[in-house]
Amino acid sequence: MSGSRADNIKIIFKTFRHDTETYEDEKTEEEYEGVMKKIGDITYVMYEETDPDDKKVTKNLLKISRDRLERECSGEKKSVMVFKAGSETRTSYKTPYGMFHLRFTTTYMDIAENDLGTVVSLEYMMSYENGPVADCRMEIILKQS
Repeated sequence: MSGSRADNIKIIFKTFRHDTETYEDEKTEEEYEGVMKKIGDITYVMYEETDPDDKKVTKNLLKISRDRLERECSGEKKSVMVFKAGSETRTSYKTPYGMFHLRFTTTYMDIAENDLGTVVSLEYMMSYENGPVADCRMEIILKQS
């Protein structure tokens, strides 16, 4: 991938969420089409999500560096989430259902190249204002389409 060209890619999100209040587990897998471009040491990934019910679009931007992932959402949903191993970040997450104030404590992050493409692996705790709500794992796979 060159710095002057954007490559068409598939973005696959695999998530696991363990609710710390109800002890229920949830696994999801979502796939999107997008473009990826590397500029210097940062990889930029742009893709869109369309709400299946109201068809409103959220534009997303991933910024991936050696030790950090930033996910920016704009549109019907708005937020900036930052993940970096050993750090805690706070964000406001605007949805059609209201504003949520979230905190992410990232315990693990790894970025690897393998047969699948680029794989970003995260483990983090998600908290609301009143305390922890979920232990989460996320795997983001970026592969040529």
